[in-house]
Amino acid sequence: METSALYALGRILGHNTLTVCDIIANRSRKEYSSDYKRSVNEMIALVLGRIAGG
Repeated sequence: METSALYALGRILGHNTLTVCDIIANRSRKEYSSDYKRSVNEMIALVLGRIAGG
């Protein structure tokens, strides 16, 4: 839901938009990441590196 709002706002303003999600839980299996902060930080570093051309 939040993603659709970001895409709509970006389109209205003439911006390119991107969302990236990190899977930290499988609620149907009741499995959760034991260290989700590390996973999110790694995802952020990966995405910023790709955007910067690294």
